[in-house]
Amino acid sequence: MPLPEDATVATLSSFESPATVYVDNAVGDDAFDGRAGIPEGAGSGPVATLAAALARVKDGGTIVIHERVDSYIGSLGNLNGRTVSIETVGNVRVRSKSATDH
Repeated sequence: MPLPEDATVATLSSFESPATVYVDNAVGDDAFDGRAGIPEGAGSGPVATLAAALARVKDGGTIVIHERVDSYIGSLGNLNGRTVSIETVGNVRVRSKSATDH
């Protein structure tokens, strides 16, 4: 069914990468948007992995990594030409993925 001629149609703007992306491998989820340090519902909260943070952060942005019991597995080396600041909360450990990691 076609829309009436006087109908108002809203358009969604393209997704803008956040300036700050939060990472927490205990309470985060890579389905979250990374825009909040704690889960806030409706898909808002920290991501769980460094890879997800790198995929979301914009050039000139910041990745905030929260301390947890487990090390973060991954790399912060693939910035694709972007300048990104890294901040840590607590004693954060990052290690490269090994053959025994799943």
